[in-house]
Amino acid sequence: MGLPMRLLLRAGELTPMLLLLAATSWADVTYTEKTTEEVIHLLTGAPREKSVSENRVWIKGEKVKFVTKDRVFVFRPDKKLWWDIYPEQKAYYETTYASFENLGAQALAKLPALEQQLATLPEHRKKAFEIWKYRLQEHLGKVAPPKDPTEVQEPAEEQEVDGAKCKHKVVTWSTQVLFDGWFDPTLEGFASLVGMYEATRAFAPSVLARLRALPGFPRKGTQTVLWLTGDLATVTFSYGDFKTAPVPDEEFELPPGLVKK
Repeated sequence: MGLPMRLLLRAGELTPMLLLLAATSWADVTYTEKTTEEVIHLLTGAPREKSVSENRVWIKGEKVKFVTKDRVFVFRPDKKLWWDIYPEQKAYYETTYASFENLGAQALAKLPALEQQLATLPEHRKKAFEIWKYRLQEHLGKVAPPKDPTEVQEPAEEQEVDGAKCKHKVVTWSTQVLFDGWFDPTLEGFASLVGMYEATRAFAPSVLARLRALPGFPRKGTQTVLWLTGDLATVTFSYGDFKTAPVPDEEFELPPGLVKK
């Protein structure tokens, strides 16, 4: 599924080096995503206000574009960057892969200081910190579990979603459900969204591998993400109004007249 844009950008604050996907050959696709996001900070326990969003999404090969009423997000792994565009302000922000290498190093460097600051927290908060610390290091490729902690469950059940017969797929990490979706086997392009998950380190490498191998495209479901910032987000999503007509390359270029911030 496509990540809500606000979530995608927030995760970028602490993301390291991004990785390219293998070349793809599926047909172009566009659809509308509707999401509801609930977030709690793992270390403090503080909840954030629930957010609801609706985006129109374009996928062409590895490229992905999200459009809301006041923001456009363009993911360009071929250029090793992405753009966050504000049409009304005639401005855009550019984030390169290289810049995330430094941010990832900075995140790891902060761990010793955080450990000292959190020494006085209750035991359940200390445990939460240890989980986040491990996941941070795992996401950055600094540690690897002794065995693959992920699993794909495929309940023998089908459900019709918007007229399409969908199959149930569940991806777990150490028995925790991280992705629970109903997949339409007639649609393609999900690997491009997994490329964004990889770019933002939304999931550990083992989870990404499981997601990339899932056939079809999800039409609805939920996902749980532990961001490198320490935010634990649960996102309920639905995708509809799918179109498979060719998408012009120009959709993934910067509009003229913008100022880089």
